[in-house]
Amino acid sequence: MKEAAPPAHRYASRLARRLIVPIVVFSSAVTLCVTALELHRDYRHDMDAVEAGFGMIEEVHLRPLTRSLWATNYDDVAAQVAGIARLPNVDQVTIREGGGKILAQAGGRRSRGVVARQYQMTYPYLGRTLPIGALTVVVGLDAIHEELAKRALTVLAGNALKTLLVVGFAFYLFHWLVTRHVTAIAQYLRRLEPDKAASPLRLPRSEDHKPDELDEIASEIHQLQVRLLATLATLATSRAELEALARQLLNVHESERRAIASELHDEVGGVLTALKLNLQSLRRTGLEEEALVEGLEMVDDAIQRVRSISHDLRPSILDDLGLIPALTWYCERQALRSGIAIELSLEAMDFADNPQLETTCFRIVQESVTNALRHAAATRIQVVLERAEDGLSLKVTDDGTGFDTAAAQQSGLAGESNGVLGMTRRVKLLGGRLSIESARGAGTRVHAEFLRFDPAFA
Repeated sequence: MKEAAPPAHRYASRLARRLIVPIVVFSSAVTLCVTALELHRDYRHDMDAVEAGFGMIEEVHLRPLTRSLWATNYDDVAAQVAGIARLPNVDQVTIREGGGKILAQAGGRRSRGVVARQYQMTYPYLGRTLPIGALTVVVGLDAIHEELAKRALTVLAGNALKTLLVVGFAFYLFHWLVTRHVTAIAQYLRRLEPDKAASPLRLPRSEDHKPDELDEIASEIHQLQVRLLATLATLATSRAELEALARQLLNVHESERRAIASELHDEVGGVLTALKLNLQSLRRTGLEEEALVEGLEMVDDAIQRVRSISHDLRPSILDDLGLIPALTWYCERQALRSGIAIELSLEAMDFADNPQLETTCFRIVQESVTNALRHAAATRIQVVLERAEDGLSLKVTDDGTGFDTAAAQQSGLAGESNGVLGMTRRVKLLGGRLSIESARGAGTRVHAEFLRFDPAFA
């Protein structure tokens, strides 16, 4: 796919700056060092020229000046001094006699920086070398310094211009080869949704370019997405299988409860009832009444225990009459046992198409009420079942001591207690939401919302 041209701010690449700034610093340091070496070389060359000029004055002008001065030809001396003063960079030329008197002078001190050289003027006479004066030549260095400064500015300006051009070209080249493609990759990844297939990443390049490392990255990103989609599909399948297994386990669990309850009620209860009838018949035949009465009481107690266990496992009223009568019977039974008021507000609903939802609501109320009575020392419990916008809402509230919900969740995950965890799993399997609000000394509120009836349990 062809990407649009990047806006202007894309050229302000932080990656490019991290690359270009060291290049500029290094290039500037190299330029300064090379320029300093060149200027030092030029300065040494200019100073060598000054020294060469001093040597030429000594070789060419000193002897004629000495002869003219010996001959007291001051006009010729003045002319020669003026000629020396016209040499490049010479500021002043002076001839003094032995006593320090100025015999001839040309030029003046014009430069701040100077180099002076003094020549002794001697003349051989009658086998002796007589000192007749001294020639002083002052060479100004300001022109040399100015020339060096001009050269330095020229070299630095030229190198700065070259560096700017090179940096600009490098910046553009880096943007063209790297930055725009990295930006395209980042935009592609931002638009990518892990659970949806996307077209392969295409970098903004011509069709005939040779693949490089960036193309390998684009290919690996696409392969990674393909593998991710395959992994997510596998995870979704595994999750569906686990949910189906959990539903099956719950169904098996409830079926076993129902079977055990039915067996206790029908088989064991029937046997005990028959035994009771036989004992009553024996009592009428004249056997010891005390033993028979005791046996009948034991049978009655056994029958009540079997019925209690049967109802706790799976109350037959839930299968026979439905959720509302089962909740009413259960809460009245618990209130009678504990002596604690349980307020009911139950809106009539039809659960014929979803018996699993009916069972889940009953188990939530059963677990919540049991916890409130057994652990929270509650004095008041309220159960509310009502229709919601797309389903139903079930709330169980108590004024007990409360508990730490996070600790209860961890306890359930560790296998120490299955109450809260069991309720949570039951509600999630039906696509609902369960919230438990509780704190130490502030009571507990269990709220289950089923926004739809899952047809899988119909």
